[in-house]
Amino acid sequence: MLHSRAYNNRHRSVLHNLVTHMQSTKNLRIERAVPEADSRLMPDLVVIDNDRKLAIIVDVACPFDNRQDAFLEKRNEKISKYTPICNILKTKGYRAIVDAVLVGSLGSWDPANFQALNLLGIPKHRKEHLIRKSISDVIRWSRDVDVEHMCGHRQYSKDVVLDLNQ
Repeated sequence: MLHSRAYNNRHRSVLHNLVTHMQSTKNLRIERAVPEADSRLMPDLVVIDNDRKLAIIVDVACPFDNRQDAFLEKRNEKISKYTPICNILKTKGYRAIVDAVLVGSLGSWDPANFQALNLLGIPKHRKEHLIRKSISDVIRWSRDVDVEHMCGHRQYSKDVVLDLNQ
């Protein structure tokens, strides 16, 4: 796919914003398989608290369509995809929760995202900045995809890097 790097960067920019705004990144796995679940699926964010026996799985998506129906469909798709991991974790005694964060490719924010932000422990005072930054980044990457498509010139030189040590 011609623009797959830009699509990936758009997706990862939202992911980066989530990680940056989390209060704690302890026990956080980013885009990695969940060894406790013995699955090859790699959710975007996984927090496993062994002390509390709690597992939180959150996946990010930037659906092209900004209608509420499209958000609901994409959210259900993400939840269905990762429910098998939750079920495996539940058999091992974990309370497992799966959710999604959706930002439309034209910058719309799904109000249902707030549940995932709460699960990830993002403080109230950081949510507004997270939302604005994520929307802005998604619009910027969507614009880059469009301009590259129209004129054939790549609009960026660096990819979004997910590094907890930044």
